[in-house]
Amino acid sequence: MSASALLSELRAAGVTLAATGDRLKIEAAPGIITPALTARLKAFKPELLAILAGNAAANDADERDTEPAQSLPIQSSFAEFERLFARLASLARYPADFCAEVLSNVRARMTPENARAEIDVVRELIIEWELAALPLQEDDRITCRDCVNRRTYDGVCKAAEVGGMVNAMRGYVPDATLPHRCAGFTPKPSAEDKRTGAERWPNLGTGEQ
Repeated sequence: MSASALLSELRAAGVTLAATGDRLKIEAAPGIITPALTARLKAFKPELLAILAGNAAANDADERDTEPAQSLPIQSSFAEFERLFARLASLARYPADFCAEVLSNVRARMTPENARAEIDVVRELIIEWELAALPLQEDDRITCRDCVNRRTYDGVCKAAEVGGMVNAMRGYVPDATLPHRCAGFTPKPSAEDKRTGAERWPNLGTGEQ
């Protein structure tokens, strides 16, 4: 691994590295800087200091308008890509060497014309991973086939009466395949969940839902 690849890996992990004289200034979340990583930093320290010093010199040149103007949007675009990719890497748990390779490849191929497309791809992947991470909402509805109040031979609801928990005319035949919440629900003896409709949905009120 080269010093530049190590620097890309650190940035992908959210580590901020700066040169202060002959020392490296490191800012990172707890647990990021492991003993193994510390050893690598020491091994590449001279090269890292040279790269960081070169970046600082380039920034000074930017302020003096000595760098071509078209490189400035690329720098900001890649910084945005790098920030978004760090978020994606966190969601997808990409390994550090893969992150470093992606950042290196994108830096090499990014142009003013394709920068927005590169950034949009990462944004879409972030959305996909965030949606995948959302917890699935449990459907707590039941069907009349799970209720002892459904008469098996004709499907009539035995709990139905005007103004009752199942507010309907006697002889009411509900759709047994339709999932719903019903205050008159009474589970069958074989059901694992023995709660009645009133216990499951205490705020349901009267009437079939």
